[in-house]
Amino acid sequence: MATWYDTTALDALLNEIKTTCDEIWLLETYTEGQDWATVLSNKIGSAAITSGDFTGPVASTAPLDRKLTFNGATGAASGDSSGSPDLHIAIVNTSGSKVLAVTDETSDQVINDLNPITFPSFFLETKQPTQSA
Repeated sequence: MATWYDTTALDALLNEIKTTCDEIWLLETYTEGQDWATVLSNKIGSAAITSGDFTGPVASTAPLDRKLTFNGATGAASGDSSGSPDLHIAIVNTSGSKVLAVTDETSDQVINDLNPITFPSFFLETKQPTQSA
């Protein structure tokens, strides 16, 4: 049995992230499904963002998958990380207390309070489903 999603449906998820976000956060750690309060308590840096900080959604490397690119931002640390952080980046809507998307930050460097933070460019992707047996 084939499974397929219209690309406008895949775009809708990415557009929700793009149009309702207002901040990007650096998290000291993240576990899938954490609630707002837990994510907030793990925030060690942030920057204000808008929909203009994104490009897309557009076709991804697979023609029916969709990609939204975050173009990067500069913010500041608001806390210190531990000696061995597991850093993640969260895109959030603060007025709605919503975590819209979370992705891994691969440097896992130690962060010092009040230092500048550069959020790199990265992309979020929605994919066509794959058929499982």
